Amino acid sequence: MALVVLTKNNFLRLALHSVYDELNLTEDTCVIDTESFNAFIDILYEIYSRDLVSCRRILLVGDDIGSKILFPLNVISLDSPLTVLKNQMHTGYSLKAVLERIYECRRLVALTDSERLFAQYYSSRNSIKNIARRIGLSEKTVYQQTASAAAKLNLRSGKEFLLFLDREFSNNLGR
Repeated sequence: MALVVLTKNNFLRLALHSVYDELNLTEDTCVIDTESFNAFIDILYEIYSRDLVSCRRILLVGDDIGSKILFPLNVISLDSPLTVLKNQMHTGYSLKAVLERIYECRRLVALTDSERLFAQYYSSRNSIKNIARRIGLSEKTVYQQTASAAAKLNLRSGKEFLLFLDREFSNNLGR
C-alpha cells in the first residue's frame, strides 16, 4: 500500500507522494484531505471501501469545518510550511484514533442533551423559530445554545455549527 492520499486535489496528491518518497518512508500511510469530502460519513466510506484498515499511520489535512471539529487530532493546515507536513509524516495517528474521533463527532458526544435535541430538530429541516417554539425556549436562547455547541466542537460560531449540521446530517442542501 505505501501511501494512499484521499483527496480531490491532484496537486496535493503529487506533493504528498513527493514528500513521502523524499523521506524514504516505508510504513503504510494514509493522508485524508477533509476538504475533499462533504461529510464524515464519506470519509468513513472511503476508509472501509478501500480497505485501509491496515494503514499504520493516518494524517489529516484541511482547513474546513470538518478539520476544526476533528480537534484534538492535529489536522495540518494546507497553508502550513512544508516542514510541518514532513514532521507529521513521521508520526500521524492510528486508524483507531481517527475513527473514534469521527464517530464521537457524528454522535455529538461533547454536547448536552438539549444541544443534541436541537441538532436533531435542525437536521430534520426545522427552522430556528420552529425549534424554539417546539422546545419552549426563546429564539435568543436557541442561538446561544448553538454558540455553546459550536465552542464545544472547536468551531468559532453558531453559524459554523449550523453549517456542520447541514453538512453532516441533512439529506438536502439549503434551507
